[in-house]
Amino acid sequence: MKNDIDYLYQRATVIIHFLVSKSKDDSIIRQVETVVNVAYRNKKVKDLKSLSRDLNSWANGLSRNDGKELELILKDRFQDTLSGDAITINAIQELLNNGKIVNEESYRIIYEYLLEISKEDFFYERKTVLENLIKECDSTQI
Repeated sequence: MKNDIDYLYQRATVIIHFLVSKSKDDSIIRQVETVVNVAYRNKKVKDLKSLSRDLNSWANGLSRNDGKELELILKDRFQDTLSGDAITINAIQELLNNGKIVNEESYRIIYEYLLEISKEDFFYERKTVLENLIKECDSTQI
């Protein structure tokens, strides 16, 4: 768990600093940085997971060149991309292997991932399977 917290915090910090470097007005980004710091200090791994997904979405709004630059930084530092942090990717892979959503956290991970999915994403080819898992869960209620 400590490694997850440290990883998520470090990754979020890298993305935030990159966004600040590309922004004309960094006031909102700095507020998010404060939230990330508080979540880390209070060991709120669930909050850091959500913030990680939010930062990925935010960073996906960068220009193509800036997005590629950030992707290279993430690849170099963490061996991952804006498609998702390693924890999210592993959770989705596990859900695909199990073939069902077992709790609210799993549902949220897939739901949020599908909101932002693009052809470049790691699980794009499995998009229909993920959508079916959501539909199946909606009909059965966790």
